[in-house]
Amino acid sequence: ALYGFIQERVIQMHAFDERNIPLYLGVVEQSRRAIEGNLHAPFYVLFWDKGSGDTLTDQIVEKFKNNRFRLINISQIIPDIQ
Repeated sequence: ALYGFIQERVIQMHAFDERNIPLYLGVVEQSRRAIEGNLHAPFYVLFWDKGSGDTLTDQIVEKFKNNRFRLINISQIIPDIQ
């Protein structure tokens, strides 16, 4: 139910475009700093790579890699994900 609400009200209503990438990365970077700084634990990004091969998804993945995020793609865990 929660996912359906988020999907309908947030994801579909507000198309993500490349201008939002720096903000998105900033939020994830702040989360990484908080986790690593306060909990002294490694921070991993679990990335839903369903759109792999599309320009926007590829840009985001590249930015994560350039900023040395530990990235795990969902497709690595569930190869047949749709």
